[in-house]
Formats: sequence, structure tokens, C-alpha cells
Amino acid sequence: MPLIPLVTGAGRNWIVGLYLGALLLTQFEFPYHYPQLVAMRRFMVAEVTLRDLLLAAALLILLAPWRLRGARREGKEKGGDGQNRQKERTSERKPDAYF
Repeated sequence: MPLIPLVTGAGRNWIVGLYLGALLLTQFEFPYHYPQLVAMRRFMVAEVTLRDLLLAAALLILLAPWRLRGARREGKEKGGDGQNRQKERTSERKPDAYF
């Protein structure tokens, strides 16, 4: 978690914003409202759930480039560059009948 501010690239502003939101919610919760959390008060449980959702969203944004990179790699392995498919299509054509 402490390394999130060092993130660069696409989605950096979203990741840092979500991280800061989670930090603020954590500061609100600990140490002042911890007894309310232990007592399972609805507001505090909702606050912890929101904080966890913010962190999960930041993680998804952070991991999105690797998922896209893997999808591109799989597409190239299957002939997704377009040129190989065009060659396959022309070689599969049946010759026109000569009359």
C-alpha cells in the first residue's frame, strides 16, 4: 500500500485518488471510532466496506494493463494481426470455374 503513490502510467490519477479516499476513511475509523466498529454499528461497517471497495477498485485499475497485454498476446498467437487471416482466407477460396 505505501508504494501506490509511486505508480505511473495510465490510470495513475484514479489510483491515487482512490488510495487517498481509502486513507481518509481509515483515518476517520481509527482510533476514534474503532469501538463502534467492534460493536458492529451499521455506519462503521458501511464505512469499512466502502474503504475496501475503494482499494479493490484501485487494484483493478492497477492490474488492467496486464490483462490487456495478455489479451493482445493471445490474439497475436491466434493470428489476430489481420495479415495472417487475410492470407488464410485467400488460400481457402475455391478457384472460379473457367468456361
